[in-house]
Amino acid sequence: MINFKNEAPDFRYYAMRKGREFGIKGIIPLIANNSIVIHAERTETSLNAYCEILKTGTPFCTIGRFSTFNAQVLHYNTLEITNEHSLLTDTHTVRTKTRILRLGIFGL
Repeated sequence: MINFKNEAPDFRYYAMRKGREFGIKGIIPLIANNSIVIHAERTETSLNAYCEILKTGTPFCTIGRFSTFNAQVLHYNTLEITNEHSLLTDTHTVRTKTRILRLGIFGL
């Protein structure tokens, strides 16, 4: 999960663009309450590099807190922004299987 210290305009688009550069697959749901959860699937090396990029934030937002967790791999084909916001809003609803970032990054 990524929590922002301030508003995070266009951070989902930034996360999608950077994720695609690393070959990340998954979804980036709606931002709510200055936070975002990204369900991302890829190798551990790619996920770690992706996380390091996202932890720095952008010139338009500052990261307050960044955390990861393990979750079920759902085998997405692409990394897309979605209007769904309930898929990963509760960490207890996701069964742990592989490494993931709550920001939601899921490793294969």
